[in-house]
Amino acid sequence: KGDQRGDFMVDELLDIAWVEAGAFRGSSKLLALDQKGHVLEYDATLGLGQLPDADTSAWVQPLAATGYTGRLYLLDPKGNQVLRFILTNSGYEGTPTNYIQSEAPIDLSKAIDLAIDGDVYILHADGVITKYREGSPVPFTQNNLDVSLQSPRSLAVTGSMDESGYVYIADSGNQRIVQFSKAGEFLRQFRPSDGVYMDDLRGIYVEEEAKRLFLLNGSRLYMAYLPE
Repeated sequence: KGDQRGDFMVDELLDIAWVEAGAFRGSSKLLALDQKGHVLEYDATLGLGQLPDADTSAWVQPLAATGYTGRLYLLDPKGNQVLRFILTNSGYEGTPTNYIQSEAPIDLSKAIDLAIDGDVYILHADGVITKYREGSPVPFTQNNLDVSLQSPRSLAVTGSMDESGYVYIADSGNQRIVQFSKAGEFLRQFRPSDGVYMDDLRGIYVEEEAKRLFLLNGSRLYMAYLPE
C-alpha cells in the first residue's frame, strides 16, 4: 500500500492470485489486486507491470481472489457473488459475470476464502464449505470429521475436479490442517509437534506432487512434507 506504480498509487491490497494461461491469455502470471481495482502483473523477466484497471462497477467489498485457466475469480461476500473476469494478454475481456448461477437462494455473507480446481470451493467463517460446479451447488458433506472446524482461515485444493487431488483447510481454532476428499469425506488431519507452528494459522498452499505443505502462521511462512 502506498507504492507508486505506473500512473497510480497502490491502495489497500485485496489479494494476490496466480492465473494460468488460458484460451485468451498466452502466459501464466502472478497478479496483485487492490481495493480500487488496480492490478499489477508480475513477470519473471520483465518484473512488475500494470494491467488496465478492472471494472469495479459490480464490486461491493471483495476480499479474496484466485485464478484458473485465464480467468480471475473474486469472492465478494457483501455482494453475495463470485465475480469472474476473463483475462487476455492485454487485460480484461469485457465486464465480469457472476459465476454462481443457482436457482436456490445462496448466502455468502460469512464467506472468507475460495479455491478452484474446475469446481469452485468456498470456505465460510462458521466452518461450512460450499462447492459449485458450473455455477450450481453440489454436495460437500464433511462426513466423519472428528471435531468441527473452528475459526477456519484458508483452503486449498489440488488436482482437477473430482478426478484427482484433495481439499485442505487451515483450521486455526483447532491448530491443525484438515484433509478432505473432493466429495467432503474427512481423510486425516495434521498437527505440529510444537503448537507454535499453528497457533495463528492464516494461509495454506499445497504442492501435491512434491508432497509439500506451505503454511502462513502469523508473520512466518513454514514448509512441511506431507506423509504418504
